Amino acid sequence: MSGWCKREEKKKPYKFNAYVTLKVQNVKSTTITVRGDQPCWEQDFMFEISHLESGLVVELWNKGLIWDTMIGTALIPLSSIRQSDEEGPGEWTSLDSEVLMREDEICGTTNPTPHQVLLDTRFELPFDIPEDEAQYWTSKLKGINMQIHDEVTLLNIPFFSFDDHDSAVDDRDSDYRSETGNRPPRFHNTSQTNSSVHQYPIGRRVHHQALSKESVQSYELDYREMRGPR
Repeated sequence: MSGWCKREEKKKPYKFNAYVTLKVQNVKSTTITVRGDQPCWEQDFMFEISHLESGLVVELWNKGLIWDTMIGTALIPLSSIRQSDEEGPGEWTSLDSEVLMREDEICGTTNPTPHQVLLDTRFELPFDIPEDEAQYWTSKLKGINMQIHDEVTLLNIPFFSFDDHDSAVDDRDSDYRSETGNRPPRFHNTSQTNSSVHQYPIGRRVHHQALSKESVQSYELDYREMRGPR
């Protein structure tokens, strides 16, 4: 994941001390903290996806001495993310100030802010499957991409490049931790305690492919018929 953040207000630039959290299917990852009015991150994150009914929650936070304040958030449906073996140019995503909840699950966002993030996101096939199976799934996924071409949203995350020479990386800490069993709060808080879990940035982009249950069942049947009995 890498990324870009910008403000659209024509005021004196505000020096953020910002980081981004990514949440999907009970797993949360956090970038390093970067100082500046247009912070930039160069980190990759990998998520293993079990179904496409949920979404990727993106939150931009400003780090404080005691409390961290949320600058904005966005929800990206997993079903809108295409499969690709190559990095893309990314897409600007507007951030809102509040989330919408349904049965203790985040279902959307509201109240726009002047902030945006550049996200480049994608699904990729697992790297540890046999070559013939990889070729088979690749051909199937290309067919899916053609069907959803008009609804594509890229998902690999080059974040934030900027021209602010005063900006600097303040905190090399990031975290990647499981939150299985922890549901989001009914009312979203816009501040949180200042804490981090140490982890070195991921050095290379690796992503796993996710398919709908119906597609997986159909394709597995086709694949078994193609391979024949063992």
